Amino acid sequence: MMSVWRIPRTAGEALQLMTAVALLSCTAVIVLFSVVYPQAAREGGAIFLSGWLSFSRYAATQLTLEWNAIGMALICAAIALGALHFLGRRLSPKSQWTWRSTVSIGLAVCWLFIVAMMSGGIGRSLYALTFAPEGNVAAQTQRVENLP
Repeated sequence: MMSVWRIPRTAGEALQLMTAVALLSCTAVIVLFSVVYPQAAREGGAIFLSGWLSFSRYAATQLTLEWNAIGMALICAAIALGALHFLGRRLSPKSQWTWRSTVSIGLAVCWLFIVAMMSGGIGRSLYALTFAPEGNVAAQTQRVENLP
């Protein structure tokens, strides 16, 4: 188990630390948002819990596989992994670079991309719930309170 107060020594420990920091910062933003805008947080929670289910049910019926795009993505991934392996073999001082190292770095980059996209999506959703005219729950609450 990695301690938070020491510098990570392996790529796995660095990946664990970056994932933990990203998840904790997203959790802190969500908690702060729910304290400042409690009604928006309740609506956002309901949308999050029920919206993903209805979206996935709708998307599953509209889903078609583009085999050309899947093939191109696999070819590009193979070329990228080959280039990363070649670069790792050239830059490794004792030539101890293995395919395991290449695949683990490739998966780490993919995982960090997923974490970054999730963080950006959460941020955009919170911004839309807070400041967008149609989703601004705080402004809608103030309008209802100001009615005679």
